[in-house]
Amino acid sequence: MAIQGTYYPEVAFAQVLYGAVTVSFLGGMRWGFALPENSPAKPDWLSLANSTVPPLLAWQALLFKDVTHSAVMLVLALGIALHYDVALLPPYPRWFKVLRVVGTVVMALSLLATAALKAVSEEQPSDSRHKWQNTK
Repeated sequence: MAIQGTYYPEVAFAQVLYGAVTVSFLGGMRWGFALPENSPAKPDWLSLANSTVPPLLAWQALLFKDVTHSAVMLVLALGIALHYDVALLPPYPRWFKVLRVVGTVVMALSLLATAALKAVSEEQPSDSRHKWQNTK
């Protein structure tokens, strides 16, 4: 969207939906890490309940009418999930922690860029909206 200079609400919603699914996967991954008997993370109430908070926030983001609010809520959910995985569960391998940090940063920046593009496209009058596009 940014390369074309246009904002497509359907694409932005698809990005928010993909983010919600990803955050839900991260919560399920944490359950899968905590449930085996020999896991360093014990399947106690706190560990399993904490893994459900980011997915609940992510699916709540789909209920907002504005994609900007949804993107901000998803960035919050991604940040909470990252904090849980990196700070609260040290037994994860180092490569996994690096992958989680890089993936979260890329996804958060992408969501924030979409929210910024929406804000910029709303400020411009509809006639000048297509000035950025190549007419060839």
